[in-house]
Amino acid sequence: MSKITTKHYLNKRLKAIDDRYPIYVRVVFNRQNTNFPTEMVSVKEANDSEFLNSSIIRNEISYEVRLIDAIINFTIDNNINNFTTKNIVKAITVWKDAVLDILSSETYDLVSLKRSIIDHIMVKTAIDRKVLNKAITINQLEYSDYHSLMQSIEFGKSVKNFIELGYYLEKFEAKYFLSTESPAAGVVLNYFEWINNDMSSKFRDYFLKHTKISSEEAISLLHEFNTILKKHHVSALSEIIKS
Repeated sequence: MSKITTKHYLNKRLKAIDDRYPIYVRVVFNRQNTNFPTEMVSVKEANDSEFLNSSIIRNEISYEVRLIDAIINFTIDNNINNFTTKNIVKAITVWKDAVLDILSSETYDLVSLKRSIIDHIMVKTAIDRKVLNKAITINQLEYSDYHSLMQSIEFGKSVKNFIELGYYLEKFEAKYFLSTESPAAGVVLNYFEWINNDMSSKFRDYFLKHTKISSEEAISLLHEFNTILKKHHVSALSEIIKS
């Protein structure tokens, strides 16, 4: 396998603002190379002293290097052909997507969930189904809201499991990401954190400890979710290559 070389530098070909230059990234792999502005979270420009000595910049550079390595290695491991260094920037954006958002966008139960909520409201009120269909949008609620609704609405088993997983993903993310000040964490629980920083295993332990569904069902649900995440990123990277 070809070596992946990622180097950050101050792009002094561009005009400095207050002696600070844009931070750029050069990626070399498989005899291809590309240069682009850093996708780091909190720092985009620096002067020479900051670039060499700032611990925040050093940490974010380290994070971005590991992220780029992970993306390229993922394309190799999953036989995603024709991926080039030119695709890196778009790929970084995809890998920063929150896994919780991917659960919501890729689930197969959103229609059933909406139908269950509408059925429940119709029993309690005289509102017409057509009106409710237009009024209720799935993404208006958080998983914690759905979890509370399970006390009064009879969702199907697969829908209940989906809500249970989303509910504890929300709580896990809030505990380990949103409550921290580390910009390198990307603020949200993303796919890089999930597979490269051992968050998948940590969430597994957290979920098994707190969920009320059986361990067997929970493990099966986690396996299904990991499959969804992997397919989502294989598909997204393949689409980037086509575009």
